[in-house]
Amino acid sequence: SGVPCTHQFLDTLTAPTTKINPARTPPATSAASTTTDHPVVVTPSDGQQRRSMLIGAAFAPLVLPVTASRAGADNLDLGSGPAINVRDHGALGDGQSDDTDAIHRAFSTSGGGGTVYFPPGTYRYNGPGIDSPPSPSIFGASALSAKVLLGSDSYFLRRASFLENLVLSGLTFEGGKGVISHTYSGVNVAGQFLVQNCQFHDYTECAISTDSSDMPYWRIANCIFNAQNTVDTIGIALSPGTDQCVIESCSFIRNRIHIKARRGNNFHIARCDLLQFSTENSGGPRVAVWVVPDSIAVNAGTGLTVTGCKFGNENLLPGDMRILYADERGGNSNGTRYPELDADSTSYVAGQNIAFNAIYGTGSDSHPIIYSTTPNVRALHVHSNALEGGQPSYVV
Repeated sequence: SGVPCTHQFLDTLTAPTTKINPARTPPATSAASTTTDHPVVVTPSDGQQRRSMLIGAAFAPLVLPVTASRAGADNLDLGSGPAINVRDHGALGDGQSDDTDAIHRAFSTSGGGGTVYFPPGTYRYNGPGIDSPPSPSIFGASALSAKVLLGSDSYFLRRASFLENLVLSGLTFEGGKGVISHTYSGVNVAGQFLVQNCQFHDYTECAISTDSSDMPYWRIANCIFNAQNTVDTIGIALSPGTDQCVIESCSFIRNRIHIKARRGNNFHIARCDLLQFSTENSGGPRVAVWVVPDSIAVNAGTGLTVTGCKFGNENLLPGDMRILYADERGGNSNGTRYPELDADSTSYVAGQNIAFNAIYGTGSDSHPIIYSTTPNVRALHVHSNALEGGQPSYVV
């Protein structure tokens, strides 16, 4: 029947909260003044940039040359030898020409783990998706100067086999179904998968998704996720095996589901903005963080943390959810399966920590911090969250 906000739950749910100035209610549509399709984004502070560079010890800081204006990668070195410049393979980057074949040629030349570089420009890609090498490194000059326009049926990377490593940095993507679609369903325990300093706009399915049964060590930092709609889109959809996956310092501003984790063991979401710049919810409730419970109680999301995030009240509608525990409905892939909200779940969630977040309400707020369709929630710790503008009737 729910856990009252100020009570304890089996001595494992602790919910001290700070209710800040309840007389002042933030408007539910504080983002309505945004008049452009893509909101203005402030460059992260030096501290945030340093965090992004240090997010994985395996990745040394990279200094990318952004002033090269000619084709040719003779003098472009990203630390592992000369990069392959897409302009050397015929890409024009003028925003009008179709650069699909040139981009494919560049990746074909890169071999198993070469580096592909996109200098400043706007590149059109209309292919089904690059079947990338097993360890691709892809760099753009900057997300502010290097953009890839995707065709309506396109992904950028679409790999159906084992992925050893991945680095994607410094690019803006616009359109398409998504940017990274990893359809391999087996165990993919390998290196690290780093996505940083990128922007993802106007995708119609899922920006980053994997179907692997076990794929730890994703590092996604300083990115923007802004889908075409909030009806049938997901920002990030990760696998059941998420050991030490980290999503940090990202802005999620338009998705039906911002972040999806299947089980979510040792998965960390930190310092992210979880907002909605749309009032569209005809596909069902919008969800900031969705954790799919596991069929057994052991390792049922143990170690998941959500800390230091802002759960905004921008365009918050009745039924929208902050954190959701619910099973999946059917679908072709992890990035196209949505929550089952019409039936109870008998699966398990255990050992999760939701703390030090700012949670903004809408006055007489009825949105719980966590909505669960399963009663099998164990060792859940919810504490030290600041509530602004309206205290929820229930924590869970």
